[in-house]
Amino acid sequence: MTQDEQARQYTHDLLQAINDKDTPRFLNFFTETGAVEDDGRTFRGRDDIRRWSDDELIGAGGQVTVTAERVTSRGVEVDLDYTSSDYSGPTRFVLTWKGTELTSLKVEDVGQG
Repeated sequence: MTQDEQARQYTHDLLQAINDKDTPRFLNFFTETGAVEDDGRTFRGRDDIRRWSDDELIGAGGQVTVTAERVTSRGVEVDLDYTSSDYSGPTRFVLTWKGTELTSLKVEDVGQG
């Protein structure tokens, strides 16, 4: 399996953890100093990421359906149909992997036109 194929598999595993509402499994993908960037805010470290997820992702009933996926110089970019009690709509996750661990997850809005 190539490095890109592994990154895609880890990405799918992480998305499954979200859909399964499995916060411990979701958090275990991140390095100790991993970060989430969302709407101009940065959440660094598993405790901070847990608070974000509890409020805006898994705790908000977040569910993701992949609509497109590609590996770019930024990492694995995944376009999603995202639904939760907090927000629903098209969303992009950009994931940067270091081996089997996630160093960053950037949440981007996907424009409608």
